[in-house]
Amino acid sequence: MEIDKCSANDAAQADAPNILLNLELPTNDLWFKKKKKLLEDIGFNPSGPVCLQSFATADQLKSALTVILQRARIINLDELELYFGGDNPNNLVGFNSSRNELEALRSVLAAIDEASPNSEHATAVALLDLRQAIVDLLCEFSFKIREDTKICAEKRIEKENSLLQWGESNGVKSKLRIACLSFGVESIMALDGTLLLEEIVQAKEHLRLQYDELFPALFNDHPDLFPPEFYTWEKFLWACELWYSNSMKIMFSDGMLRTCLIPIAGFLNHSTSPHILHYGRVDSTTNTINFPLSRPCSTGEQCFLSYGNLSSSHLLTFYGFLPQLVNPYDVIPLDIDTAMDEGDGDGELAPEWTSHMVRGTWFSKNHEIFHYGLPFPLLDHMRKARNPLFTETTLMPENLKIELEMLRDLLQTFEVMMESLGDVDADDMSNATWDVKLACEFKNLQRRIVSSIVTSCKTGCELLECELQKHLCCSIVVDI
Repeated sequence: MEIDKCSANDAAQADAPNILLNLELPTNDLWFKKKKKLLEDIGFNPSGPVCLQSFATADQLKSALTVILQRARIINLDELELYFGGDNPNNLVGFNSSRNELEALRSVLAAIDEASPNSEHATAVALLDLRQAIVDLLCEFSFKIREDTKICAEKRIEKENSLLQWGESNGVKSKLRIACLSFGVESIMALDGTLLLEEIVQAKEHLRLQYDELFPALFNDHPDLFPPEFYTWEKFLWACELWYSNSMKIMFSDGMLRTCLIPIAGFLNHSTSPHILHYGRVDSTTNTINFPLSRPCSTGEQCFLSYGNLSSSHLLTFYGFLPQLVNPYDVIPLDIDTAMDEGDGDGELAPEWTSHMVRGTWFSKNHEIFHYGLPFPLLDHMRKARNPLFTETTLMPENLKIELEMLRDLLQTFEVMMESLGDVDADDMSNATWDVKLACEFKNLQRRIVSSIVTSCKTGCELLECELQKHLCCSIVVDI
């Protein structure tokens, strides 16, 4: 099977390939210009279909699949993946995140299902082979996910009892607990030094203000509808916990977006590698809401839902848990003036980044000199802040000195942040309350992120100092 990077007009010619897969980059994509440039940099036509020729060998099929997935991954990148992926498209054509991989595989599968092969038997067979290869990749990807997913250990157990036991141990309770409402004083104190502390305090103050505005006004104006004994502060908090934890935003057939409580679906837990990615629209024909699987879910396995591309701080604040798997959306925002970020002048990279951030450098694919495991937009901004005429990184001594100053400034910033987080609590947490355990777990996650950045900055400084030392030795030899 061969792949031609052709346009729709080319495909219409007499010698066109047999199969056209519609994997075009939508023009209404918020990051259209960035993705368009990335696709063009690796030789793809963003507005053209993927053209395949049949009569494939196994090796040709594998090669075709690789290139198709590269295109699909770039098309399905989100803002954070673009930000942290760097300026090199070769860093983005491979695995980026569980979400991106699932989206890419599902979009290719949908394109195959929409394709209309001609009557030639070989073409239909090639299309089926390609589809089966994608399904196999989805199953393989799902198998690699290591998460506590089992509900029923044995199929012989009575299903109703098994489901009840799972519900009791996974949060299906009449009294829910989420951080912004149920965290006690000790757990809030444990969050000292994190941005989450301020967020939780503000959330609590906001809810208290809402309650005070509603009551006792409703008691006084409508005592028959709002008896005081049923509308206490504690019951108001319980209702808020239920609403925040289980509600979903649903698009109705009239085009209106409404927040709803949906039986059963509201109890599905979140995962960074969920089974269900897309949902939330009422089917106008059946007047129902569908929850299609994006990857296989076996019998007896817990079915995970995506709550969205959310950080662990948001999940802890409004849902009362931290993800089991690593979360690529755990970022630390940086207070940096981006007014001087003008872009490249031709608008190809617009919209420009209006803010900068960091995350654990273990996600990075490049820790070499000039990269350091840190996001390219942040490094580019800091270079231009020191040298507005900066165009490219080189190993010239004057450039290396600027890099070293830049990394030392970053290192100092994150060392201060690390100090504010304090030392890891060595006390035994086995007898701690649920909220204190969660608070300490979150703070340890923040320490791990900041520690990885400090380590990357130190390693980067060592690389730069080594290069500068080489230049110094060369200059001494020349002088001699």
